[in-house]
Amino acid sequence: APDRLLSFSPARLTVPEGANATFTCSFSNTSERFVLNWYRMSPSNQTDKLAAFPKDRSQPSQDPRFRVTQLPNGRDFQMSVVAARRNDSGIYLCGAIFLTPKTQIKESPRAELTVT
Repeated sequence: APDRLLSFSPARLTVPEGANATFTCSFSNTSERFVLNWYRMSPSNQTDKLAAFPKDRSQPSQDPRFRVTQLPNGRDFQMSVVAARRNDSGIYLCGAIFLTPKTQIKESPRAELTVT
């Protein structure tokens, strides 16, 4: 279930092909130790991981078109599809894994990207 700690906006985003599509993932918990993941829902309704913050060194093969940038306030993260393609249209969300005091995984509400 989506967690109110995490927001993912806008809920619907439409961009022309070739433009950048940027969502913002915000979370209110400033736990020092966390990993933020950006997901796309697959056709079979699984979460496919696109990118992570901090960068996931174990997955160097991740597509560089998917970028996660922390904003200066520390709790907003821009998640951008660079030069969006039509087949990037779909459902996206972010997830946070808090490592302390015990590991917890939270998911944001989902958002829809349409590339025209």
